[in-house]
Amino acid sequence: MDIAQLKQISKVLNRNFFKELAEDVELINDSKESEEEVMKQKAVSQFLNVVPDILRKLGKSSAIVFSKLDEPGYEDCPTPDFGLSDYFITFTIGETLKERIGNCAALPIAPAFSDDGCMVEVCTNVVYRSVCVNVKLDYKTADEWYKFLAFAFETYTRFGRK
Repeated sequence: MDIAQLKQISKVLNRNFFKELAEDVELINDSKESEEEVMKQKAVSQFLNVVPDILRKLGKSSAIVFSKLDEPGYEDCPTPDFGLSDYFITFTIGETLKERIGNCAALPIAPAFSDDGCMVEVCTNVVYRSVCVNVKLDYKTADEWYKFLAFAFETYTRFGRK
């Protein structure tokens, strides 16, 4: 809808929609996805701010790598967003790895739960017999991130990885 249409509707209905829009910016944002995107950006910012310190507290490397496939033909392949360079522990923004890639016989994904409610995913590559542990990247407090990361490393070790 353009400004002229909104002006005409305001006049016909005898209601100042411009004033309402100015007073409530949320009315302008009609896309739930945009609000969701803002929350994801805040979660990523918080993740990058908090997680390196927690990794150091755990005695682990704090190097975080970004996943981006630039090769032609792979741009739309569903991959994790971040990973820990010294471990096969990955992070997916706003969704689980299972939600992102779906069902794949070569990469079965199963959830693992800690006693205190943390959930990580164990992805087994049946072709190469390797294991990846994935953590959903959403907003967590520093204490929650500590618990999730400690559990991710426990799970990674439990499946025979160093």
